[in-house]
Amino acid sequence: MYKRQVIGHLRDHKVEVLINYLPVGSQLATEFYAEICIELGISLVNCIPVFIASDPAWEQRFIDAGIPIIGDDMRSQFGASIVSQMLQELAFERGHHVKAHIQRNVGGNTDFLNMEDKNRLKSKKISKENVIRAQNDIRGISTEDSFLHAGPSEYISFYGDNKVANFRLELEGFMGAPVIFDAQLSVQDSPNSAGVVIDAIRYVYVARELGLVGALRGPSASTQKTPPQQMMFSDAIMECHALANRELTESTKKQLKK
Repeated sequence: MYKRQVIGHLRDHKVEVLINYLPVGSQLATEFYAEICIELGISLVNCIPVFIASDPAWEQRFIDAGIPIIGDDMRSQFGASIVSQMLQELAFERGHHVKAHIQRNVGGNTDFLNMEDKNRLKSKKISKENVIRAQNDIRGISTEDSFLHAGPSEYISFYGDNKVANFRLELEGFMGAPVIFDAQLSVQDSPNSAGVVIDAIRYVYVARELGLVGALRGPSASTQKTPPQQMMFSDAIMECHALANRELTESTKKQLKK
């Protein structure tokens, strides 16, 4: 009964893009809405760490349905994940070995409250650490002798929508010279992600216009923590700018509807 109601509502409003911002850990509910998107030809922007766009089996179903999607797990405009990525990239580009990269987050909104349930937290931790580890993988740098940690650490109701992230990087430079980087970032969590969601919606609309199908590589790498293909920041931005200008790249040419 509920599924028929949802389908009827989406059809009545001629919905073209569905944004999934359910609570972290909503595996079955996310799959429920993904199924409906496939059935109705609706594009999905999956903003939580339930792996749809980054899962080859799920992506193939969207390809078969002729639908472009973006996912998984939204990165904020200037949040902990993009800062961690840029710090990791900077360390490697300047020839440093990353001994440890630790990112800890506290906040007081319902997202942090929801993650007090440790059963819901597993996919979030995986997704946040993917951002850091990916920069090793792209460059073929082993993580065996690096300690990488990222994830929510505590819910503090007093903070409200304020999110505070702490970063600590321990590096080795030339001749093993030690470098320690400590920093703190404080942001309003909800608006910090809202603008990126709007960007993702725009990319999906252009992709629909151009006849692209499947998980959009550049926009997913730019706007999400766990895209189907991790990229360096500059490569992801190049793909986004090309799509925004309705220019096909080697990546998007492969995704044209057949």
